[in-house]
Amino acid sequence: MILRILLAGVLGGAVMFGWGAAAHMVFQFDSTMKTIPNEDTVLSALRDQLNEGGIYFFPGADMTREMTKEEQDAYVAKFRKGPSGLLIYTPSNERDPMAPEQLGIQLGITIILCLLSAMLLAQAAPALPSYVMRLFFMLLIGLIAGIAVPIPYWNWYGFPSDFTMMALAEQAIGFVLAGILIAAIVRHKPKAAPPASAPA
Repeated sequence: MILRILLAGVLGGAVMFGWGAAAHMVFQFDSTMKTIPNEDTVLSALRDQLNEGGIYFFPGADMTREMTKEEQDAYVAKFRKGPSGLLIYTPSNERDPMAPEQLGIQLGITIILCLLSAMLLAQAAPALPSYVMRLFFMLLIGLIAGIAVPIPYWNWYGFPSDFTMMALAEQAIGFVLAGILIAAIVRHKPKAAPPASAPA
């Protein structure tokens, strides 16, 4: 079974990686992200004001101490007035977009995901005798992965609904496509019953 899990993880990971590439390059799942109008002006202001990379939220608040009632009221008013959001910021880049090392890391991530999924399926396989049931199990894993991060980010950080749905769909479809192979490779083989003893 260990060899089956390893084979399922590597092949499933390759399929999931291929789907991820197709989702972004062919089916344009990234189309929900927008470019910034007057980008040069905005980027120039960011270069002048931000020297350290990280995740910035705005409007900002000092999270190291408890705010007074007046400060809380002022922050809520500022938040409601808008704008608000998250900024993932890198001051400078030493590599090109879609760098080979990024692709290699992503392939490794998908292989690890499929290895873990194959391990879970191997544990559940005795209760999932049919191929369709095992494939449905893989879909459930994909839905869990798709819901676990994007939906809370939509809820708390205001990620757009269309981006969130695309992220969930990408995960679910990826796990189903990888699951087509994994569910065929990882299956439970019932032990053969011992032969009945001959009557005396």
